[in-house]
Amino acid sequence: MLDIFIVSLKSDLKRREVISSFLINCGLHFDFIDAIYGKEIKDSDFLSLPLYTAESRLNRKLTHGEVGCTLSHLRVYNSIIEGDNDWVCILEDDALLTPEFASFITSFDKDKLKLLPNNLYLLGGQNGIFQSRYIAKSRLTKINVGGVYFHKTIGSNNYIFRTCCYLMNKEMAAKIISLSKENFFVSDDWSYFSKLGIIKDIYLSDIVHHPLDLSGSHLEAERLVSFDDSSNSSQSCFHKIKWHFIHRLTLISSFFKTFMP
Repeated sequence: MLDIFIVSLKSDLKRREVISSFLINCGLHFDFIDAIYGKEIKDSDFLSLPLYTAESRLNRKLTHGEVGCTLSHLRVYNSIIEGDNDWVCILEDDALLTPEFASFITSFDKDKLKLLPNNLYLLGGQNGIFQSRYIAKSRLTKINVGGVYFHKTIGSNNYIFRTCCYLMNKEMAAKIISLSKENFFVSDDWSYFSKLGIIKDIYLSDIVHHPLDLSGSHLEAERLVSFDDSSNSSQSCFHKIKWHFIHRLTLISSFFKTFMP
């Protein structure tokens, strides 16, 4: 059976209660990994991090929530490396689980040899993100693992975000830990990991969801403020027309990509 690590703040007792009740009722084993609350990071520790490596790449300031989230998932990766299993399921405590998820976890072992260590397998969590409409999932290249279909994504790495529900191999975890010693990054910068060759392909299913109400999400709330501050609200009419034109072209391109292997 696939082990489950849940990233959760110690103070989020309600979230822990909800997700643990579901997993216990399904007979699934799990461990909580205490998350790091970004706003509680000491200024000296914050300044010691090479945040400029990520900020120069993203062309914006990182939020405290993003920093805390990244450090929290690095804790998980260290636990994976120290553990006995090659594959682990990583959840965040606000992930919305389904009975299909429970069946997938219990059936995982019989199909795990279908997975490749340099591929990332997301269980979902793309709902509610505007960019998700640009994700092209191959109609031809898919695998069935534990009764769940994962579709290979095509040319979509720049549109895939979040770390609320995914599978990671020990080999990939070790590479990301090694990278973190030299560079900083946000935890869901899957595109960056792909460019570095840490991730070969991203496969996506849809059996776990992210809450559509983001008012209770520490990270999402901070990100919205950060993106608003870094954008120019006074766009000209020309730029708006240009944006809609590019938007339509991207949607058409994404559709045709789905027919690629």
